[in-house]
Parts: sequence; structure tokens; C-alpha cells
Amino acid sequence: MSHPVSPTRYRISGINAGTKVQLLDNSGGWLLIKTDKYQGWVQASFVSLTPPSATVNKLTPFLAAYAPPSDFITTTTQAITKVNLHLRSSASTTSTSLGIMPSGTVTTATGSVKVIGSVTWRQLRWGTKIGWAPSSYLTLRTVSTDTSVRYVKSYTSMMSHPISPDRFRIAGVNAGTRVQRLEVSGSWTHIKTSTYHGWVLTSYLRLPTAAESIPADVNVADYGRFTIGSTSVRSQAYAGSSILLTAPAGAKVKVTHTAGTYKKISYAGKTGYVLSTALQSRGENTVMAYGTFRSGQVAHEFMAGYRNYFLTMLPRTDMYQLWKPDWTFVTTGYRAVVAEQYIYPTSTAPAKIAAMDEYEVINYQGQNMYRRTMMPTADGSQSWTYRTSAWGEQVAKQSGRLIEEADFLKRF
Repeated sequence: MSHPVSPTRYRISGINAGTKVQLLDNSGGWLLIKTDKYQGWVQASFVSLTPPSATVNKLTPFLAAYAPPSDFITTTTQAITKVNLHLRSSASTTSTSLGIMPSGTVTTATGSVKVIGSVTWRQLRWGTKIGWAPSSYLTLRTVSTDTSVRYVKSYTSMMSHPISPDRFRIAGVNAGTRVQRLEVSGSWTHIKTSTYHGWVLTSYLRLPTAAESIPADVNVADYGRFTIGSTSVRSQAYAGSSILLTAPAGAKVKVTHTAGTYKKISYAGKTGYVLSTALQSRGENTVMAYGTFRSGQVAHEFMAGYRNYFLTMLPRTDMYQLWKPDWTFVTTGYRAVVAEQYIYPTSTAPAKIAAMDEYEVINYQGQNMYRRTMMPTADGSQSWTYRTSAWGEQVAKQSGRLIEEADFLKRF
């Protein structure tokens, strides 16, 4: 208390059993004490000169570190379609189609898996329909839902049990304290604070406000990511905030901050928040081009149909020139080759990449000089790139000309 007897005195804070305090003064049956946070008056009968070891031992099982997991934090596995895909009534391509899921459709994986021959099938829930689809056409992600957070309305006591006659008081919990719900029993809720876990009356808890639900932005070095499916870009880092726009599956975004389970991103001239689980580093629908890439060239025209593209670099690579001025080969190295990262719609990307696989064939002594591989870029994203095969790298480094200036935009 702020004073031992004054009619205008007020409560400063609660003090947990076993807390070590410093004695400053006494007045009647009251002591002026000091904790590591506050100074105030308590009744002398609540203070002991000897450490209450029995009380401390009794509280040990109720330390926050020993709290059980929360019933209010759940995880769901989602499956996002990579292409337009039939949902089948059973794990077979000849079974009845329950409908065609457009590329980028977000479904829920039930957990049931069947292996039929060489094909792995997953059971999916798509709206009200439950069916099967091949795993090779799906991207999986885990989404967590946390409804455990509550705030204490007013000061209350945390008890060791909701109804047991042997229950005891663990600690006081101040108004405004953020707690995590663990379980509910009748009118009592099992909660966890930063120090203890125990039971309080549910009526002393309230839902967090919108402002309390928004985690703080933490700055990160900018990096690139791709949306796994059609993704809502929100104005704030919580599910109930307004949607600024929807990024299609496979869209490239720039991540600038992290905010709890969300990432702050820039996309299409907007800045907003998306769930971290909605992003991945691999651009399955993207291809990087490098070398003598000019308008009017066959290779340049072959890349048509892209949604957009980004100028980037391939770290720790070198470029060699062989036979013709426009035949270039990227190898492992010590420089950084400039490249263009082309983003294709998910509906056309598989066919486009298949056509490129046929186009990017240069045979020398019976072996292909190129191979398609997923390569990292300077911004942390990854794209398909037709780089030299092991055989091609050997030939390029033995017989080719190392291009010291790796910026193809300036080289010619």
C-alpha cells in the first residue's frame, strides 16, 4: 500500500510468496519495504525474517517452465494446388472427379495418405468436399492458429486448483497482465504468466483489443519470397485487419520486417502484411535468364508470356563464352552474374518450363551442356536456371573465355 493508515492510500502492487524484500521502516503493525520494482507498506504479519523454503518448494511445480501445452494453439496442414487439378473421389485417376481446383487453391490436408504404385495421394478438404489428389501437384504448408491470449481485467489471485479443498494461492496477477490460456474447467481458466501457471476465474479475463493483438515490426535485411497460393495482403499483422489486395499464387514480394507470425512485405506498389507460412523462397513458376539476352533474339522472344520480371544477380558464379558470342555458360565461381528473373502465371508456367527444357539443349560430344537447377539469387529467392552441367562446366572452364565483366546489359 502507499500508506499504512491514510484514508487516501491506494494499492501499489501485489507481492508473491517467497519474495525477498528490504526493510526500510515500521509503524504500528505495518512495515515499509522495498522490492526490486516498488516501495510501499505491508502488514508485518505477512513478512518473515526466515526464507519460507517450504512455500518456495510448493510453488516449484507451478513455475511457467512446467506449464502444460495450450489447448488453444492448433496447427493445420494446408495443401495448395500447383496446377488446375481434379479432386478425385478415391486415390485413382479413373475415379469420379468432384471438381477441378484452380491452380493456387488452398485446401486442408486431412492427414490421410495413400501410395498407389509410384504415386502418393493425399486426402484433401476443399470447401464441403473431401477427396484425393496426387502429392506431386501440391505444396504443403503448416498454419498455426493461436486463440490463447487473454488480458486480466482486474487484480486477482492465481490458485493451484479450481475446486480442490487443498488448493492454495500461488500468486497475485495484476490488471492488464497478458496471459496465455491453457485449458478451461467450468468457470475457471488455467493460465500461464511469465512466472507461474495456475487457475483464475474466467470472469477476470478479457479478449485482447485490436491494438494489443498487433505484434511489433522487427526490421530485417530485405529479401525476396514467393506466395505459395493466392494470398491476402493485410493492413495490419492480424487476421481481422482489412485486406489491401490479394497477391496471386507465385507472386514475388519483398520482405522488409517480421511481425509475430506475419511478414511485412512490399508488392504491386503496396505495403502490407502476410502470414509467414504463405511465403516460400523457391519460385517454382520462375526462370532466370542470363547472357546475351536482347530484344529480337530467339531466346528473348521465347521468354514471352511472363507476368513481370526482376533484375537480380547469381552469387558466387562466373560466366564463360564458348563458340559463339551469344553462347554463354554460368559456372561456379567467385563473381556474380547478372540475370533477369521472369515470373510466370501458375496456369502457364508448367508448359512454359517444359518447352524451355526442350529449347535449352546444346549437345557437345554426346552430352548436354546445360541442366535446369534451382539457384539462389542475391535477394534470397530461388529460381529455375539453365546453368552448365558438370560436363559443360568442365568444357567451359577448359576451352571458354572467362567474361570478367559479368553484367550482360553493358557487355555489348
